[in-house]
Amino acid sequence: MKSKTNLSGKLQLDDSWEPAIYLSHILKFDQRFEISNQMIIAETALDSLGKFKLTLDFLPSTSQLYRVHIVKKGDSPASLIIGGKNENYTFLVLNNHSQISLKNDTTLPPFSSVRFAGNSENQSFTEFVNLHQSSELKASLSNASVRKLINDQLLASFLTIADSSLYQLIFISSCLLVWEAY
Repeated sequence: MKSKTNLSGKLQLDDSWEPAIYLSHILKFDQRFEISNQMIIAETALDSLGKFKLTLDFLPSTSQLYRVHIVKKGDSPASLIIGGKNENYTFLVLNNHSQISLKNDTTLPPFSSVRFAGNSENQSFTEFVNLHQSSELKASLSNASVRKLINDQLLASFLTIADSSLYQLIFISSCLLVWEAY
């Protein structure tokens, strides 16, 4: 019997990375940047071409937030690099019917150009996360007046996303970020 839940793909990595990929379950949106060995629910090696496959039949039927990441050689599997050219993760929305393939087009940062096949929810969620990160970066490089304008614009975008999203997880994430801002 063929597995109904898979995460597979191909990653271009330089030789500074371990040839392994890890999947973590993110229980709450505000814990998305936390990491521990207990959060890692699956791992597998990448072959010599960067290909991998995780069988995930144990996932629940509801879509939930997960993070896939890699680590630098010698680092603990419970290592995240947030920001910069070595950022080592991306977020995924998965359930027990997911058949997702991901692929990157550049080695630095490894997940900056990741593309998802088999699930439009992940592409939407990635766009949502990228909007948030891009706005945070612009705001951090600005004075207080410009930062306020950027944050107001971001909140308006999140409200629009929450109002129009077809995906419950994206709706909830948008609402949480708006809530955090107030």
